[in-house]
Amino acid sequence: MILFRLRFIILFSLLFVIKLSAQDTLRICVGTGHTFSIPLTLGSFYDWDVGNSNIVNIISGNGTETVVIDISNTGSFQLFVEETDINGCKGYDSIIVYVYDLPEPVIIASDIFFCEGDSVLLELDSLYSSVFWSDSSLENYIYVTTSGSYFATVTDT
Repeated sequence: MILFRLRFIILFSLLFVIKLSAQDTLRICVGTGHTFSIPLTLGSFYDWDVGNSNIVNIISGNGTETVVIDISNTGSFQLFVEETDINGCKGYDSIIVYVYDLPEPVIIASDIFFCEGDSVLLELDSLYSSVFWSDSSLENYIYVTTSGSYFATVTDT
């Protein structure tokens, strides 16, 4: 009898089991519409499950190779998938997911009024691993010389 894991082939006999496994982990932020998928096998049915339903809810896709989940709280959970192929053989896989709050950057201005020819320093309240300002700058700060709306998109680790 041959059983398969979605990432590894597992040979099973009545005398012994050779089991190859690796536990993948993922770090993401709280939010809706996180998509998880595995390679499609035509004719297969996919049963998804979460190990901790206090922080996550499957919102669509159960039965397919792609599932969409809503994550409402921080913490961790294990996402499981069981694949049943057209012959009734089953395979399993899972991933451990760590969930963090979204970063909440605050922009600090050196001044809110300035004269023509002057500039104002806008800087973020913390250091982030990735910063992208509305003017395409990538530093933790920018100098602006014109009035307007400015924002920064950040990623933390």
